[in-house]
Amino acid sequence: MLVFPAPTKAASFSEIFAQINSIRDQLAAIIRLVNLRSGSMVAQVANPLLSPVVDLKVNGSDQPVAVKFNSNVTLSWTSQNASQCSGFGHIVPTSNGTAWTDMTNLGTSGSVAISARHQNFGYTNPLKLEIKCTNGSKSGTDAVTFPVTP
Repeated sequence: MLVFPAPTKAASFSEIFAQINSIRDQLAAIIRLVNLRSGSMVAQVANPLLSPVVDLKVNGSDQPVAVKFNSNVTLSWTSQNASQCSGFGHIVPTSNGTAWTDMTNLGTSGSVAISARHQNFGYTNPLKLEIKCTNGSKSGTDAVTFPVTP
């Protein structure tokens, strides 16, 4: 843990950012700002100096086996150093009634049941689903392509 000494005068954001930027390679993915007098956390943010790392899986696999048309599968994702994620790729219906591509402001990790079909065109082989996670200044993506059998 890196602790900066309490400034003798109020530091500007640019002065604090310059200190953090000078040691960016030593920083963790999450920056926690703590009030040293009270010990309480003031803020916790994704480190904007590091790119998000994202992992998207279908049924727990990066390279899933073929799935039957219109069957339910689980789409899951995890990310590091991200504050928000959004789905994109083929338009597939989810169990909550929206399309995967309409899902914005996803958590930085989670899962959703999807139906193995294109919402507008029905049978589509293969299906490609993607996720993009950002931290305000940088982004990371991952994709999974899987075969669909009739």
